[in-house]
Amino acid sequence: MVVALSWRQAPGRISLDDERVAAEHRRAGLGYLAWPVCLYELLVVREGSSSWLVFHARQAFWFGLLTGIAGVLALVWPLVLTSLIANITVTIWVYAFALLIDIMLFVMWLVLAIRCSRQAARGEMFEIPIVAEFTRKLFAKR
Repeated sequence: MVVALSWRQAPGRISLDDERVAAEHRRAGLGYLAWPVCLYELLVVREGSSSWLVFHARQAFWFGLLTGIAGVLALVWPLVLTSLIANITVTIWVYAFALLIDIMLFVMWLVLAIRCSRQAARGEMFEIPIVAEFTRKLFAKR
């Protein structure tokens, strides 16, 4: 029969390197706000990196890339539209409308990025649905 030892009699537990885990959480959290950091994490594989960090680095990279492309498109469409229209009044209204859309998109991105960054910094495992769907379609085996 086995008897449980008290905490004073039990030998030291095997623990993960807390500093390494905390550093991984910080790097993953930073990646959602600044996606080029994730590019570095993906290109330079560190010894002992967890699969959790690699997953979040990939997800944060694609999140940043997709939102960056969406941001560029949000900034470019008024230029394309107003180049086709010669009316100055319409041009002003198009740019005013585009500015409101750009502000709304920025706020939505910032809220999502901060939320994902906090979750990653806490060590949580989660998927961003749009990014997951895009990467599944992109890397689907044919």
